[in-house]
Amino acid sequence: MAVVPVLVGSVVAADAQPSDSEINTSLIRQKAEAGDMVSQRRMGILYLAGSGGLEKSREEGIKWLRKAVLQGDITAQSMLGMCLVFNEHSWGVSMENGNVQFGILQTNKRNLIETNADRAEYREGMDLLKPIVQQDESALVFFVCGLLFDQNDAVREQGWSIVHELQKDQSEDERMMAVFISGLVGIASQYPDARNRGIELLTEGLSKMHDREKIEPIFMSVMALYGGDVQTLRSLLEKMAAEGNTDAEVLLAMSYADEDDGKELEWYESAARKGNLKAMVCLAYGYFHGTFVPKDEAKSFRWMTLAAEGGNAQGMSGLAECYREGFGVERDEKKAMFWEMKAQAAMKQEKDSD
Repeated sequence: MAVVPVLVGSVVAADAQPSDSEINTSLIRQKAEAGDMVSQRRMGILYLAGSGGLEKSREEGIKWLRKAVLQGDITAQSMLGMCLVFNEHSWGVSMENGNVQFGILQTNKRNLIETNADRAEYREGMDLLKPIVQQDESALVFFVCGLLFDQNDAVREQGWSIVHELQKDQSEDERMMAVFISGLVGIASQYPDARNRGIELLTEGLSKMHDREKIEPIFMSVMALYGGDVQTLRSLLEKMAAEGNTDAEVLLAMSYADEDDGKELEWYESAARKGNLKAMVCLAYGYFHGTFVPKDEAKSFRWMTLAAEGGNAQGMSGLAECYREGFGVERDEKKAMFWEMKAQAAMKQEKDSD
């Protein structure tokens, strides 16, 4: 049964572990027993991951993480919180090529992530995560997901209120995190209402983002949760697309990015013809680079023009480049400067409105 990381938190590079065969478990244990905080965390990691010649043990892992937490280790605190908040099948700790990874996991095709049935441990874990959410990104995601995947409706509502606040946050990283969490819940929740709400917020959040280079990694990471069961996500998006949501069509196009069946082009064109400016920009870049369609600078220029004239800042900037470099049109420095100025004004307006 494949284990696919949903959220991965990495120990800082300077604290990276050696490969499993090179781990000196005896020395780490000796330092940990002498009170070394980092070694205590490492012992916890070794037990949780079943590495360094140790048999995997949640109990032993938690014991050593607790020791590190008492000395103020925030990374250990985030890991310990995760272990206590979620049922053991819903999280994992591993060591890949010497790097420590930990996170909420998809462990089966049901995509279920569940909070700990032991409510005392659950509350303890949430109490550990809450004080460090401002300092540790992983802790924030674990804390919010600890609310959103809980069996209690009122608790889940608390989680949604935090997601909404993150979406309104001035920090783009916070807004992107809200989008990612929404996608995670939309896919992995066992509660139909939460699943639908998550997908809606994912689509809404991505529709407000204008940089495709930032959109794609978020969406692809959400898709990775499926472990091959991408059709479930597509079915949800197709339902939204049938209701007239062109942003859902854009996401559908992205879901076919690695498949050579024409679906990516089909969904982008469908959304673009209905006036979706982001789809127009994606088509323009697709034709320019020859990714999911044959390279055609003339068609790239046409779609970029439509996006720019529709008010899309990225389209304006792309159109300025077309005129500056002569991509699909004769070079015209005046028009290039005109569209670049409009792009800068539009970007400023977008930033101010946020």
